[in-house]
Amino acid sequence: MISNDAQLNAAIQQMQRMYAVLASLKQDVLQKDESLYTVMAEGPLEEIRQLQADIDAFTGRTAAIEHQAEIWIRVQGPNLHWPRTPTSVLTAFLDTFRKGIAVVAEFQAGFSMPELPEIRRACDLRVVALLPGSVRVGVSLPDQIVRSKAGRIARKSVNEYMSVASWVDSEETLGDLEKSVADSNYRRAVLNALRPMLPRANGEIDAVEFSGKTIARRTIQLTKRANERVEFAIKQSIDKRSSSFIGKLREIDLDALSFILRREDGSSMQCEFPKGLLQIAKLSIDTEVRVIGVQISKGGVRTKARLRVQSIEPTEP
Repeated sequence: MISNDAQLNAAIQQMQRMYAVLASLKQDVLQKDESLYTVMAEGPLEEIRQLQADIDAFTGRTAAIEHQAEIWIRVQGPNLHWPRTPTSVLTAFLDTFRKGIAVVAEFQAGFSMPELPEIRRACDLRVVALLPGSVRVGVSLPDQIVRSKAGRIARKSVNEYMSVASWVDSEETLGDLEKSVADSNYRRAVLNALRPMLPRANGEIDAVEFSGKTIARRTIQLTKRANERVEFAIKQSIDKRSSSFIGKLREIDLDALSFILRREDGSSMQCEFPKGLLQIAKLSIDTEVRVIGVQISKGGVRTKARLRVQSIEPTEP
C-alpha cells in the first residue's frame, strides 16, 4: 500500500522498470518463442497490476471509478479473483441480479403485458466498471430511460430489493420487515427474487456483497447463513393452509405458469405458480425441490393432483 508521495514516486518508477522489462522481452523473446514470452511476461504483468491498484487507491482513481456506479456487487470465494474469473460465475450473478430486479418491477406493475418489455429494458443494468481483486462489478440503471415510467418502477424495485437485502444482513426482526413491506405476496416475491443471489451451502461462493451510492447502508453482505433467514421469512408469509411436497421439477409451461412435480413414489402433481416465482422455477428445472402451496379445490374437495405454489425451495446445491 502507498501512504505518501515518496512511495507514490517509487511505485511509478517501479512501473517504468516493469514496462521496460516487457519491452525488452517483446524485442528479444516474442518473435522467437511466443510460449516462452507468455511465461516470462507473467511476473512483470502481475507486478504492474498490483502497482496500478496501489497507485489508483492512493491517488483517488479507485474512488472516482466507484462513484460512477450506482451499485457494486462483490462475489467472494477462495478461487474467485479478477482478472481470470470464470465467465460462468460473472454472467450468472449479473443475470440473476438483473432478473431479480425485473421480477420485483413486474410485480409492482401488476404484470401488465403492454408495459413488460419497457420495464425489462429499464431493469437491464449497465456494467460500468470492473475492479481487480475479488470479483467486483459496478452497475447502474440505463440513463436513457431512467426518467420514464418504466425507469421509475425500476428505480423503486432496486430500492425495495436492496431494502430487503439489508434486512437479511441485519439483526432486525421479521416484524420490522413486515412493517416496511406490508403486503405478504409482494414481500414473498422480493424474497424469492433475492434468494438465487445467496451463496449455497455447498457452493464455492462464500459471500455476495452490495455497496454503492444508492444503498442506504454502506455495505450489505449476504453469506451462506442468509439462506435460513430468507427461508424463514418466506415461510412466515405463506398461507397457513399450505402443504409441502418434494420431487423433481419438470416440464415448465411458461405461458400457463405451471410445471410438473415428479415425486419419488412415481406420481405427478400439476403445479401452478405466480410470475414472481418464474426465475427460481427456471433455475430449478430437473432438480429436486420442495414446493409449498395450497391444494386446488374442485367443488369444495381438495385434490392432491393440483397445487397453487407459494414457495419453491431447492433441496440440491
